[in-house]
Amino acid sequence: MKELWYQLRILRPLHPGVFKELNDELKTIGEYLGQVHDLTFVAERLSAIGTARKKADRILNALIDSREKDLESTAIALGERFYAEKPRQFARRLAGYFSEWEMTKARCASPGGRSGALLN
Repeated sequence: MKELWYQLRILRPLHPGVFKELNDELKTIGEYLGQVHDLTFVAERLSAIGTARKKADRILNALIDSREKDLESTAIALGERFYAEKPRQFARRLAGYFSEWEMTKARCASPGGRSGALLN
């Protein structure tokens, strides 16, 4: 997931608003999945310790399970939204952004344009 996040950051100059939004969504998905991982780790450690307070352990494990399910379902919903577009459609949209970026770059470099202007 981190590689995709870096790739989207590289593409951001083509269409800053769109790629920033995609980056933000991917970051959120990663945060949710990271929290699921952390809760799983805590639950496994508590189980390994094996305390004498069994009722408290059951309550804590139920809370952890509930939170994990909430985080997982939210991450899945965000992931489905993030990957809803077919790869071919995404590639076409990306090609369109690249064409727009090139035209803007060419206009700025033309004698009537702002020569030497930086594009972000």
